[in-house]
Amino acid sequence: MRSKLALSGGVVIVAVVFIEWVTGQSLPRSWHIAAITVAIIGAQFWHGLAQFGKMHPPFLIVYPKQQFWNETALRGTTGMGYWFDVLNPSETESLESVRAQLVAIEPPDVGNLPIPLHIRHKSYASNETEISVPPNGVAGFDIATGPDHNENSQKQAVIPCVMAGDRGVVKSVPISDNRHRLTIRVTTTRHFKDIEFEVWVGDNFLRCEPVQTFVMEVL
Repeated sequence: MRSKLALSGGVVIVAVVFIEWVTGQSLPRSWHIAAITVAIIGAQFWHGLAQFGKMHPPFLIVYPKQQFWNETALRGTTGMGYWFDVLNPSETESLESVRAQLVAIEPPDVGNLPIPLHIRHKSYASNETEISVPPNGVAGFDIATGPDHNENSQKQAVIPCVMAGDRGVVKSVPISDNRHRLTIRVTTTRHFKDIEFEVWVGDNFLRCEPVQTFVMEVL
């Protein structure tokens, strides 16, 4: 469909030139104007379709979920975290090079943006930042971890990430207890989607809420 629209304007112009070559006569000026107009409209329409496709990607963002862990999880403390899933609804095609990056945060507690977020279920020793999502599959990305009310809980809220630096790879960046708005960009090889979350600590308990609930699926 898109290729036909993209070629339509060029085909009209070629047709006008071909008719003039076969007949040996110049067509009326109105024909030339019409051909150029059709070519411009076709190109603009194709460009609009391409941008629409990028802004309406073939994946779904699933409403964020909670995770709690206790001292037996070998982290030395209790704690909790939030993550979201990227769902591939296709029955036949995989999503390639799926990644989530923190691209903005207010207040600006984190510098050197964008930074890739940690892929859920990957070891924290892993430096992977991209994943392939099979048909009907999901891939999770961590948003933040922090305290969970317990006396021996994680003391500070952090954003799990994979950020290369002068002293190696940083696996988390701390943020204050204040309410923060995080803008996270989910990308594939051809599409992207920006989503926003508010993260804060209240009463020694990490909280996270999506700002754009209308773009998320609840599963």
